[in-house]
Amino acid sequence: MYEVHAFFAEGEATKAMEPEYEAGERYVLIVFCRRPRYSVHDFKLVEEVAGRFGWEDVQVSHGGVLQPEFLNGDLCDLQDSFIEALHKGGAVVSLNDWLMCALYVR
Repeated sequence: MYEVHAFFAEGEATKAMEPEYEAGERYVLIVFCRRPRYSVHDFKLVEEVAGRFGWEDVQVSHGGVLQPEFLNGDLCDLQDSFIEALHKGGAVVSLNDWLMCALYVR
């Protein structure tokens, strides 16, 4: 059985991420990591997951265990990332992208 740990982090966009993100710029991220149930936070895994999505020089701030029952209402935009983390081991969302989506800014 798995759970998903979510972390706030900051990472540097790489050239491969252009034009969506400007290479060399730093962005605030939400990094989702699939972990065995009741496991401790694995900060090294956060860096690995972010790296798989193209982020470098990742600095992890803090995190916690994501409670799926709270992914309704205002947080429903994070459901896809939660599901992706369960199926693929991890997911990353730029906080800017999530805010734009959550606030319905088009």
